[in-house]
Amino acid sequence: MKRPSAPSLNLQKQIIKLFSIVREEGHTSSYSIVPAFLILGRLSTILGVDAYSSQAFYTSALSNNSYQRERNAADSALAWLGDYMLRLSPSMRQRLVHEIELFNLPTLTQVEFEDVIDFAFDQLPRYNHGSGEFSTPAELTELIASIYKAKPGMCVYNPQAGTAALISFLDPAVIYLGQEQSDEVRKLASLRLVAHQRSSAHLLPGTAVEQWPQLPAADLILATHPVFGGSNRVNQLLDGLPSSMPVDAAFVHAILRHMQPQSQAVIPVALGFLFQQGKSYRLLREELVTSGVLEAVVDFPAGLLLPYTNVRLALLMLNKARSYGAPVLMLDAESYVHRKGKQAILDTSALLTALAQPTGATGAHFIAPSDFSRHDYDLSYRRYLLPAEPVQNQVRFEEIVEPIRLRHERPVEGRLLRIRDMKSDNLNFTLASSELPVDQFSGRSLVSLKQDALLVALQGGRPKPTWYTHQAGDEVFFSPSSILPLQLNQDKVVLDYLIAELNSDFVQEQFRSMNRGMAMPTVRKADLLQLIINLPSIVEQHNLVRLAS
Repeated sequence: MKRPSAPSLNLQKQIIKLFSIVREEGHTSSYSIVPAFLILGRLSTILGVDAYSSQAFYTSALSNNSYQRERNAADSALAWLGDYMLRLSPSMRQRLVHEIELFNLPTLTQVEFEDVIDFAFDQLPRYNHGSGEFSTPAELTELIASIYKAKPGMCVYNPQAGTAALISFLDPAVIYLGQEQSDEVRKLASLRLVAHQRSSAHLLPGTAVEQWPQLPAADLILATHPVFGGSNRVNQLLDGLPSSMPVDAAFVHAILRHMQPQSQAVIPVALGFLFQQGKSYRLLREELVTSGVLEAVVDFPAGLLLPYTNVRLALLMLNKARSYGAPVLMLDAESYVHRKGKQAILDTSALLTALAQPTGATGAHFIAPSDFSRHDYDLSYRRYLLPAEPVQNQVRFEEIVEPIRLRHERPVEGRLLRIRDMKSDNLNFTLASSELPVDQFSGRSLVSLKQDALLVALQGGRPKPTWYTHQAGDEVFFSPSSILPLQLNQDKVVLDYLIAELNSDFVQEQFRSMNRGMAMPTVRKADLLQLIINLPSIVEQHNLVRLAS
C-alpha cells in the first residue's frame, strides 16, 4: 500500500497552528491532544453530538449500539481527553474548539481525513522532543510494512505498536492486531483505528516481555518500535537459551518462537544486537542463522532516530518460507538515505527496490550460512569484507607483535596518555613520555607504561600507530580499553615500514570492518591481532622505506 498523501498546505498550516496553541499553555507537556482532538471532532460529527463542550457524547452517542466499535475504542480516550481539557484554561479550550471548527471536518472525504490525522501524528515527534516519548520515523514504518506484502485476509501482528502508525500502510482488508504498553499511547492508537475505520483492527493490552502470553497466530509479525537492550534482563525459561537475557534479545526470541510455518517477521534492533558478545546474543544469532530463518540484515547509518538518539539501528528480516541453506543478504543502507543536517532520512522506494532485486545493488552482500561460524555469528556485514586468510608475503598482525602485559593501578597523579596524543603520520610517528601532560587522576583505574612500545588505538575508528619512547622517572598511565601497547619483533619487521603499512588503505579498511560499538567505534584486541599485514622480506622493507623517504 502506498504512503498516505500529505494534506493540503492550508490544512497543514491549520494543524501546526493547533500545536502552537497547545505550546502556549505553559504547564502542559503533551501534544497528543492535537490528533485526539481532530479524531474526536470528526467522530462527533459522525454521531451528531458535540464531543467538546458536554458529556452528551457519553450519554447519547456512545450508547448507540450501531457504533459499538467506536464506543469501545473511544471511551477511555474520551475520559483521558476530558481530564486533560480540564487542565487547560477556558480561553485555551475555546480557541481549540474554534480552530477545529475551521477544518470543516464533515466536508472532508475519508481519505482526506486520514491524511490529516496521519500528518498530525507525524508532527508529534517534533513537538514532544524532550518529553521522553519516542516515535518511529514514518519512512522506517513504511519500509517495515512494505518488505513482506500483507495480502487481504492475512493477519498482521504488531508488537510495540505505538500509535498504530503501521495501519496507514496496510490494506484495509488485512486483519491487524496491535499491542502497546503505554496507556496514553494505546488510547491514541485506539482513536487512530477509529479514524481509519478499520473494522478488522484490534488493540491488545500491552505487557512486558517476560509476561507475554502465547502470541496470537499471525501470518506476518511487524515490530515498528525498536526494543533497546541494557541492564534490564528478562528472567524466564527459554528453550536452548540462558534463563536470563537482555530485553532486546528476549523480544527477538519471543517473536522467533511464535512465528508460524511459512510466516515472516521484520524486527528493528539496536546495531549492537548484531555483534554483542553476551551468551544470549551469540546463541540467538546462531539460531537465527542455523535454522535458516534469517533472510536479510539491513544496517542503517547513524542519525536515523534523531532527535531522540544517535543509536544506530539494524533491521532483521525473518522468513520461515525461504529455502534452507540459502545465503543471507547483508545490506548497507548508507547509500539509501539523504541527510538533513545530522539526521538521516530513508529513501524508502530505493531501499525496497534493492531488497527486491539485491543482486548488483549498492551495498548488498550475500553471505553463506557456513561463513557465519568463522566470525562467531557476528551479523555485521563489514566482518565479511575482511580477507579470509593471508596469502604469500602476508601475515597476521599477531605474528610480528606481542601485547605487553600491564597491571591496573589507581594513581593519584602522573602523565596521561590519550588517543589524541597519538599520530597518524608515516614520517612523524614518535611520541616521548616527556611530551605528555601531568594530570590528576582521583583514583581512576589505569595501567602504567614503563617501556618503549608500539601503540595502537582501539577506539575512535583509526589505529593511529605510534612509536612511544619512555624516559626514566616518568610516570605514564593510560586506559587499556582505548590503547593497546605492543612489543615489536624487529627480526621480522622494520618499524618505519610497519607504521606505513598500518596507515595503508589495505589495513585501514580491515580496521573499519572490525569496528564495533555505536556511539564510539571500538575494535577488540583479539580482532586487532587478526589484521592481515603485507610483509615482504626485511631487505625489501628497508628498500621501500628508503624510497618513501
